[in-house]
Amino acid sequence: MTILAANKYEVEVIINVPDKKIIAKDSTMNVLAAVDIVEARLNGQVRKYKDDVLAHAGGSRGVLAEAKKKLSVENN
Repeated sequence: MTILAANKYEVEVIINVPDKKIIAKDSTMNVLAAVDIVEARLNGQVRKYKDDVLAHAGGSRGVLAEAKKKLSVENN
């Protein structure tokens, strides 16, 4: 959090995830409002990142579950 001129507050959050940085930033006269805005932005960005990662991992099934499924098919 940074205090700018005329009591304006700046809130910036950086989240490091594999292969990407998720960044949300806002500045307002009310620090709590800035935090709420940044939180809303982060929620959207994290949800989008999660959807993208799950889509590349084969939907809702994880890598380990896919490997177990392939092994059970090969053994039968």
